[in-house]
Amino acid sequence: MFSLSLALQIFSGQPRWVLILFSLIIGIIGAVLAIFLEKAAVILGGFLAGAYLLTSLVNVLNLGHTFGWLPYLVGGIMGGLLVAALLEWSLIVLSSLVGALLVIEAVSIKPGLAGAAGLIVFLVGLGIQAAVMSREGRPES
Repeated sequence: MFSLSLALQIFSGQPRWVLILFSLIIGIIGAVLAIFLEKAAVILGGFLAGAYLLTSLVNVLNLGHTFGWLPYLVGGIMGGLLVAALLEWSLIVLSSLVGALLVIEAVSIKPGLAGAAGLIVFLVGLGIQAAVMSREGRPES
């Protein structure tokens, strides 16, 4: 989703196939990194998720033109550091936040209800992933 969002900004006005091709190339690069450089890929994923989240928050608050690239950089650094420090939990939190944001963006919800709906979707995602992680962490009896 980040690469598609980036493609929309970089290649605005270009045919749809250019946007999809750019996103696919970035996705393939990410998959190769995940295979060969797992830890680096996870930190890169945290960077991209953090950049996407902070940029989206800045856009929701209508501050997008005020800060330029700063939200990408600050959000990315925060996301990368969070993933490096608390790998499993940070992935659960970041993926739940990004997932909730994607759901809220995809569904037409009144602006006043979007925050509450996003919080509910986030908490559901967080709970499901935490439950799966706790089951995987328990020794079999």
